[in-house]
Amino acid sequence: MKIIITESQLALIRRLGELDQILDTNIKELNDDIKGGGPGNRPDNFGVYERWLINRTEVDFEEYNPDIKFASHDFMMLISGQFNDKIRKGFNKVKKKR
Repeated sequence: MKIIITESQLALIRRLGELDQILDTNIKELNDDIKGGGPGNRPDNFGVYERWLINRTEVDFEEYNPDIKFASHDFMMLISGQFNDKIRKGFNKVKKKR
């Protein structure tokens, strides 16, 4: 079986360490924003939290690496797959209590 990886996907994979640091910072900032907001600002489910976090991380990564062009879907798949446990831990700290 052959696996085809595009150059942009490879560039993202090469920068997993940088993405990890950006993600740590964004989890902390997002959780602080959620805790500082009202009760309607808490995410109802993991997918909402994950998307908020990926959007922030994508913007920061593009700012630090303007030369790397990538599809938003590729970025989301890499972050979701590689850092799912870390994102879930961040979500568990701020999810709505039922």
